[in-house]
Amino acid sequence: MSEQPPKGIFLYSGANRQAKLDQIQSIADTYQIDDLDKHRMDIGAMDATSFMSLCRSEPAASVMRLIVVDQADKLTKTWGEILIANVDSIAKNACVILLAEKALKAGNPLKALKTKLKKETFESTDDTAQKPFALIEALSKQDTAKGLYILHKQLQEGKEPFEMIGLIAWQLQRWMHTRRLLDEGYSGDRLAKALGMSAWQVKKAQEEVRWRSQDQLRGLLEKTWDCDTAMKTGRAQPLPAIEQLLFELCQRN
Repeated sequence: MSEQPPKGIFLYSGANRQAKLDQIQSIADTYQIDDLDKHRMDIGAMDATSFMSLCRSEPAASVMRLIVVDQADKLTKTWGEILIANVDSIAKNACVILLAEKALKAGNPLKALKTKLKKETFESTDDTAQKPFALIEALSKQDTAKGLYILHKQLQEGKEPFEMIGLIAWQLQRWMHTRRLLDEGYSGDRLAKALGMSAWQVKKAQEEVRWRSQDQLRGLLEKTWDCDTAMKTGRAQPLPAIEQLLFELCQRN
């Protein structure tokens, strides 16, 4: 490959998380990064010694290590100093991508990297995420990309993760009820009356559960409550936990 791999430290800022993830996947595909050399970290849980050891290590099976650091907008002064002091050594073996929601503020430690920090902005003018049930609509359409964008946008704007989990659980329970009645032979006006829906709402609900079984929906609901518990007990970070849940909810089995 004639083009040099993109080693160094990159900052991906902006609200369009899916565009960032797509760009990261493109890098991984273009440079054929092996799974052994892909790493994802959270700035709040990173250990400096382990992080720098990883950055300095020769890649196991690829041209470089691809290290994605989430929530870089929470970067501390200490972490900023670590990156500044090691920017050249990091660029020898690794592509470190820092994910942040907004452009760097004046006092952000990364400002000191100046020209050595490569920046890309991923914004979106789509106002779909403002709608209260936008996430549910994305799940209903199996639109993973839209769901991830809405999730990220609503969290950024202050919506509580547990409120979003509750909304997902509510939708799964509605789907389970619809699927059970269909399996029992309900149809037409009888189904509409039992669900308390209009004819067009029933048609929409039937389409949404057409390829899902009661067992599958029950399993997804259990995973949703497991996700809720893991977040409440500190065993999982809200954003990656709900992201993984969305992937599973939109997956056809």
